[in-house]
Amino acid sequence: MLRILNFGKYNENAGPDFEFAKIELGQQTWIGNIEIHWSSSEWYQHKHQLDARYNTTILHFVWHHTDTQPTYRKDGTIIPTLELQHFVHPALLTKYQYLMEQEAWLPCEKQLPFIDPFQKINWLDRIIVERLE
Repeated sequence: MLRILNFGKYNENAGPDFEFAKIELGQQTWIGNIEIHWSSSEWYQHKHQLDARYNTTILHFVWHHTDTQPTYRKDGTIIPTLELQHFVHPALLTKYQYLMEQEAWLPCEKQLPFIDPFQKINWLDRIIVERLE
């Protein structure tokens, strides 16, 4: 069983996508980096297996697991890979595509009038706090 305890910090520089993540895999707790790719084969296309910055990668998220071989670190140890496509409902992808194709200032602005007023207040409070942080 896999539990994500903390996604860590988004890395804006070269190296793994998230640093200082914390996961629980089986009975073991791991702290390290998470890398995300569309396809598992991108690990090797990007030559991460040769890059020391990826030695502390503890989880490889992919949309589609295309390789028959596991994902290896530079030292030859295997990195667990989680294929995400089986966990996302197709309707969510359709909604995402619709929102991404919108030319509005806010992709969801046409839906704002239909949001419950109490939910809208809660949402606005949350985004104000996030902005201040």
